[in-house]
Amino acid sequence: MADKNVESGGTSSKTEKTDKTDKTNAETLRYDELETSLIHISKKRSEDIFHNTTKAWRKQINHVQGKLVNCTEIASLQNDCCILEQCMKDLTKAHKELESVIESPVEKIALFGKFEDMSKENNKVVQQVCQTIRDMKFDAEDNYSVTSRRSGRSHISRRSHRSNLSRCSRVSTTSSNRQRRQELEENAAVLKAKMRIAREKEKFDQANRLALQEIEGKLQEIQNEERKVKEQITLTDERFKIREELAEAEARIDVCTRFEGEEESFRTIEEIPCGDNAHDRVERFLQSQSAPDASPLTELEHPGNFTSNQEASPTTPVENQAVSTLNPDARYYTPPTANDSSQYEQGQPNVRSTNEDHSTSDIENPNILQTHLTALNKLVESHAQSRLPLPKPEVFNGDPLKFPIWLKAFETLIETRATNSTERLHFLGRYVGGEAKDVIDGYMLMDGEDAYL
Repeated sequence: MADKNVESGGTSSKTEKTDKTDKTNAETLRYDELETSLIHISKKRSEDIFHNTTKAWRKQINHVQGKLVNCTEIASLQNDCCILEQCMKDLTKAHKELESVIESPVEKIALFGKFEDMSKENNKVVQQVCQTIRDMKFDAEDNYSVTSRRSGRSHISRRSHRSNLSRCSRVSTTSSNRQRRQELEENAAVLKAKMRIAREKEKFDQANRLALQEIEGKLQEIQNEERKVKEQITLTDERFKIREELAEAEARIDVCTRFEGEEESFRTIEEIPCGDNAHDRVERFLQSQSAPDASPLTELEHPGNFTSNQEASPTTPVENQAVSTLNPDARYYTPPTANDSSQYEQGQPNVRSTNEDHSTSDIENPNILQTHLTALNKLVESHAQSRLPLPKPEVFNGDPLKFPIWLKAFETLIETRATNSTERLHFLGRYVGGEAKDVIDGYMLMDGEDAYL
């Protein structure tokens, strides 16, 4: 039970904390919304005040400009000038309030430019009013001097005129002081605004520098990527060149291997002495084929040869046996005696059977010899042809009139001898020039049988 109470107490405390957090967040949101609405209302009110003061100032300055054209009273002009100064003060105050509320630097710069234009226009109108008042005073003094000399007015009128002049001079002095103070205030306001704008500009410059550094970093990354891509392209080109050279080398190796195989088949023929003609070589070949079969028969048909040899050298029979040029597989011959005559006569049937077998082999041997002779003639012709220089087609440079002749020569001399498409494509590149060679060089980079087709 205690554990359950503790657990329920912990759960309730967590729930209370969550509720407090939610309430705090809600109050913060409401406070932010209220603050935002107050800022908006304050900004709207400041904008309305600035707009109204601007309208009042514009109305008064238009009125003063109209008075400068038609009015001849100095007091009226001075009064209108004082009203214009008051409107300018109100406009300056409204400008400060609105500038303190605005947060956007762009809006502040635009507002400052508008206020500066109005201030310049106001100063210009005030200067025109002062100049007009001074001109009117000079004209009045000239008129007074003329009338005093002609009419001879009384001392009272002169005194009143002096009082009027002194009053006008005081008013003019007051107006000039006010104008000077106004100019100083305007200059101070302009300097303050410029300082604020300079600080804001410094902040913007710092932000722009950071953005520029970030852009430069990204640009550097792009340049690095571009360099990597260019290196990859260069490596790819090198690989293609290596593959092209490898394909050309393989084609050369295949051709060399094929010709080496043909040379191996002719190697035995090349060992034959050049002084012998083909007929002598064929006769020697036939004798070498028929010698083993003829030697036993010679022994049997001409026994007297062995007798004469033995009679000529009776003491050296072994030496005669060693240097004999007959069949080494035959049995040693012993001369016949009187006792062996019957045996010799009995052996005659065997000789006849041997002669019959030899005649049968002579009947079968012509076909075999003819086959060997044909093969040997072909080998001789191939060897003689291999000693001649290989014919090859001319290089085709794009002349359409020569294309049929070149195509026939290429098909006869190259295409029929090449074993695969790679060799054909290689030789096609060798015997073609101009733009066609560039196209064929591009097809050499392809793999498979479709490149030549």
